[in-house]
Amino acid sequence: ADLSSGMDRSADLVTRYPHDPRSHFFRGAYFARLNDVADAGTQFRTALDRRSALTGERGERFEMGLRILYATTLVAQGQSPEARDIAAPACRAAAESPNLANALAYLQSAKVCTD
Repeated sequence: ADLSSGMDRSADLVTRYPHDPRSHFFRGAYFARLNDVADAGTQFRTALDRRSALTGERGERFEMGLRILYATTLVAQGQSPEARDIAAPACRAAAESPNLANALAYLQSAKVCTD
């Protein structure tokens, strides 16, 4: 499914698939769309905690994206040191992903991703 559809269905997805990190990603994106940074962060964190459900290269890319998105919520909540720890493994990978360009620019301006 596409991002918009996933966000629209995110409450149902989390209920039906609570252990699937993708459902929590969509829910986090839904909350981010509403500018609800705290709830978005909670969902992105949950998705990271459940990331082992996805394997291989696709799982690695998913994890890197989640790290960047979760870090943006931490910065927005004034938790830059924790954001640096979360984002560190993903900053370089994010530079290679056009989908993460805005989030990466935000983290770079907050001195979370430096390079």
